[in-house]
Amino acid sequence: MREAADQLGYWWRVRGRVGEGAGRGKGLGFPTVNLPLEPGQDVRHGIYAMRVDHDGRRYHAAGYVGARPTFGEGEPVLEAYLLDFAGDLYRQEVEAEFIAFLRPDETFATPEALAAQMREDCDRARTVLAKIDADDPMRRFPLARALGKPKPST
Repeated sequence: MREAADQLGYWWRVRGRVGEGAGRGKGLGFPTVNLPLEPGQDVRHGIYAMRVDHDGRRYHAAGYVGARPTFGEGEPVLEAYLLDFAGDLYRQEVEAEFIAFLRPDETFATPEALAAQMREDCDRARTVLAKIDADDPMRRFPLARALGKPKPST
């Protein structure tokens, strides 16, 4: 992600309207925002540290791109669990920034095993995002500064 961002001058991002998911994330204790992936928005399937912008605010997130193999799904999706966020963004416009790839997609034997891994993924995303917030390498690019206007959430 960093190499792509260095070439673009900003973190790669996807913008869209939050759609309805199957509700599995919420059932596992990780409600997600679900964004459609358009043709050409192909990224490696797996878990990402992300930032999600909505209505002038920026939230840290653990994101997922993949076909949800644990549940036998087929079409790739983008889901992001906003850390330390309570609310409903359904039908709202958001922008998700891909900061770092954390691990590849995998299949879990049970939903409980998936939830345990998700807790670890969230911890890792927090660590990565805290380092980026402290010294974001994209700040040196004018476009990245213009795109990075939202204030961090509190």
